Amino acid sequence: MKREGREENDSGGMNPIGEGDHRGEGRGHRDRALEISGSIDFQVHTLTIPPHRRHTDVEKILSKRPSHHPLEEQKPPPLSEQWAPTPERRIYLDTYYGAVSGVFIKDGYLEFILRKLHLAFTTGGVKGDTMIDIGPGPAIYQELSACEAFNEITAADFTDRNREYLERWRKNEPGLFDWTPALKFVCDLEGRSGKLAEKQEKLRKTIKRVVKCDVTKSNPLDPLVLPKVDCVLTVGCLECACKDEMAYGKVIRNLSSLLKIGGHLIIGSILGSTIFRCGSQQFTLINLSETFLRKVLTDNGFSIVDLEVLPRDYDKVMFDICNHTSGIFILARKIKEDSEAKVAEVQRGLQETSAFLQYTNAMEDDFTGKETYQDIFDPNCYNNIYYGPKSGILVTDGFLSFALKKLHETFTLRGVKGNVLLDIGHGPTIYQDLSACEAFKEIIGADYTDRNREYYERSLRNEPGTFDWTETIKTVCEMEGKGTTVEQKREKLRNTVKMTIKCDVTKSNPTEPVHLPPVDCIMTLGCLECACKDLDTYRNVLKNISSLLKVGGHLIITEVLNCTSYLLGGKRFSCLSLDAEFLRNAITETGYTILDLDVIPRKYDKEQYDLCNHDSSIFVLARKVKDV
Repeated sequence: MKREGREENDSGGMNPIGEGDHRGEGRGHRDRALEISGSIDFQVHTLTIPPHRRHTDVEKILSKRPSHHPLEEQKPPPLSEQWAPTPERRIYLDTYYGAVSGVFIKDGYLEFILRKLHLAFTTGGVKGDTMIDIGPGPAIYQELSACEAFNEITAADFTDRNREYLERWRKNEPGLFDWTPALKFVCDLEGRSGKLAEKQEKLRKTIKRVVKCDVTKSNPLDPLVLPKVDCVLTVGCLECACKDEMAYGKVIRNLSSLLKIGGHLIIGSILGSTIFRCGSQQFTLINLSETFLRKVLTDNGFSIVDLEVLPRDYDKVMFDICNHTSGIFILARKIKEDSEAKVAEVQRGLQETSAFLQYTNAMEDDFTGKETYQDIFDPNCYNNIYYGPKSGILVTDGFLSFALKKLHETFTLRGVKGNVLLDIGHGPTIYQDLSACEAFKEIIGADYTDRNREYYERSLRNEPGTFDWTETIKTVCEMEGKGTTVEQKREKLRNTVKMTIKCDVTKSNPTEPVHLPPVDCIMTLGCLECACKDLDTYRNVLKNISSLLKVGGHLIITEVLNCTSYLLGGKRFSCLSLDAEFLRNAITETGYTILDLDVIPRKYDKEQYDLCNHDSSIFVLARKVKDV
């Protein structure tokens, strides 16, 4: 049984249940039962649909339990002992998915879910570009049919161990649970008998990322911001993550925020259950009913397309392990946004306005810290002042034309290309990615502020109220000379930017808590001079972002030079004064060879200088030759 995360303790596991039920405290999360099995590096039985149902193995498992009830008054063992990979902890997968006596094998739930998912992703017509699997735990069976219907899958789970386990499965590491029977069952449904290896490889390639998820947050993927997806799937998760029906309704709204209008929500769950066990531990569940689930979905903007309940025969041994009375499968289509989300958006806007007024009236510090950017930086105001087509500062001083030209040359004549480009500190602008999207299969946006990441996503979708980049896009299309239209370029960029994540360049891993494989190219335009308070910090930041880049990969930097501040909305933001010589030395000292360095001077204009006092701009293209 895959369960959404409970708050993790210092040892990396969940809060111990032995001292009482902690559901509803803190974030109200349920860690997955698998966490009890420790590192999960152990041999387990394979999964097969048994011709005869036997209880022998389960009875052996149950015999290992203490004679007293695990919720009776007792002192829990030390945390280090609770999470040690003892033999008792290794029974989870066998208990629920074991070949002969797994709970979900004997009651038919696994076969039921696999069959319903197959129908949803074939005759049900559920398909698209992107799907998020919320709370997969350590399991992959629920994605076996989905990988044929979607170009990419994001797996999102609360616990570090579950995400690590999924990554290990993606790498085909030995010693993990054998899903061969489930693979065979799905391949047979699809008419591809014997194609098990191909199916596993297909799924491994379709799972593009494994990220942290907390369904109790308004953005469950926070700090990651993804474009809205075509489908959200969650199997065996929400009944563990929610303390009551009110919390469940809120979680449905949170998941809905990730989904496009017209997109599909798929829920697999168990009904009438209050507990499940793993070894000597017992976990509480919210008792769900079909009536409640119908209502909570329709109340939150969904139309139910398919709902089926699988009754469960009573078996005392099995019920002692997990006391659900039935399983349920729901396929629903999102037809509208819920009203509470709209109210929350208005309230958030009022709070941001209040914060802005508070900061504008406050005494300015010498260095503008990152929290000031988080609280008051206005994306739309910034774009209008600095990139406005007629009077934008970075338009009139030639910076935008310079940057577009250099980027076009970089991604064409200089042949900088690859699989993944990371755009660090993109702010609210998209112009820097217009040429890059032709040279890279995937772009990842990364910025510190929530507001910038959200605005960037909205700009990619060309939503009303965002800055109009039409003229800039036309310029790039003309440079490329392929006859590409503005709309075609927008679509290409939108499809290439796969996700937007939080980024703090002052951290040794700037994308923490997200861990990315080293990328082929890092691009940062007009960011680092604002993020660094002094030259030493700048050198450290270069090392931090370099850690994200492959040896042989490319670093692209543009900065304004000899600038100390810029003005935005009545607030003056600090800049680190840089010169070309410092940048050349700092970049080479960090393990790079410089391929291109170009500086354009700026003509003096008092009115423009009062807004931003840089005297020139620089473009640097460098190749990483070694780790430092």
